[in-house]
Amino acid sequence: YNETVNQKAYFKPWPQKDIFTGEWDVFRLYAFGDQWVGNCKKCPVTTSFLQRIPGVVNAAFSSIAVGTHIDVHTGHDDSTYRCHLGLMAPEQNKLPTDTVFQDKSNRCGMRVEEKFFHWEEGKTFVFDDTQAHETWNYGDRTRIVLLIDFKRPEPGLPLEQVGTFYTTI
Repeated sequence: YNETVNQKAYFKPWPQKDIFTGEWDVFRLYAFGDQWVGNCKKCPVTTSFLQRIPGVVNAAFSSIAVGTHIDVHTGHDDSTYRCHLGLMAPEQNKLPTDTVFQDKSNRCGMRVEEKFFHWEEGKTFVFDDTQAHETWNYGDRTRIVLLIDFKRPEPGLPLEQVGTFYTTI
């Protein structure tokens, strides 16, 4: 968390401006399998953590400001899964997982197909980025996650078991 806050001045706007309203900024650490060395040097603890994860393809701190909505979209790489590690989440973030979300006011969450997620500081969830998903922050403060795309660990390993597969990291 401290590395994230210390690097906030170096975050850059997400380049695909047509898929969101509000402020979505990132601080890249890996892109397409290549380490962004200058950024990684600024975050040695996070970089050390990422180096222990097999098959990291992309990694970045992702920040969405209050009032931001990332429209429904899909990723294009079906050889990876995406992990979000919550670093900073709004206080009103009390939406239970698997709950049908009716009201986005004062909430911060994500929908992947028909499943709903929310972030908790220090906790992760993994999803298939090629499925339709959207994200919003109508909470009381910025949401920051460590976003990690990693190669699918084993052919045929169900998404629900990926967390178990990586428990030793």
